[in-house]
Amino acid sequence: HGSNRKGDPPLSALGHEQARDVGRYLDSFFEEKGIKASDITWLSSPFLRCLQTSTEALAVMHKVEGSTQIPIYPEDGVFEWDDANGSWHADLPPKEERIHYFP
Repeated sequence: HGSNRKGDPPLSALGHEQARDVGRYLDSFFEEKGIKASDITWLSSPFLRCLQTSTEALAVMHKVEGSTQIPIYPEDGVFEWDDANGSWHADLPPKEERIHYFP
């Protein structure tokens, strides 16, 4: 999925790669520390690139038992100022649209 909103750009190819790197790191870290999927609450900014980062990171986590069942919880309170026309998050899509950006 893509977004044509100035303040809500998708990840670049490099961003997708970096998100998978983070997922592999977290997967090893969680395994080493004995952290189970049931111990993890995954919050994400509702912006497209953040949801894509979360989706990519979780997709490569295979060492943590149950990691494929970790839900992504979009948290509207996690964001930065997007400065679109001087208003708060003018480019943020409605929740009905964002639901299609992640599993």
